[in-house]
Amino acid sequence: MQLDANIRRILAQTVNETVVHFPVKMDDGRIEMFTGYRVQHNNVLGPFKGGLRFHPSVQIEEVRALAAWMTWKTAIAGIPFGGAKG
Repeated sequence: MQLDANIRRILAQTVNETVVHFPVKMDDGRIEMFTGYRVQHNNVLGPFKGGLRFHPSVQIEEVRALAAWMTWKTAIAGIPFGGAKG
């Protein structure tokens, strides 16, 4: 796909990334720490849209990629939303 270099630079960056660390008390009484991510990729077309992924091995790079995919999916479908994922 032929994209203007300026557009390519804009779409290569995320707008916001949030990383949280939180404790969860497990069934056996021990406390385990978990990490969560929320990436807001682009909101030029409208508010951020994107679901959540719950998996112990998810990494920020994967969440970034999925948020970018959501930006492209909504743009191609003509839906007035931006892309995000958590």
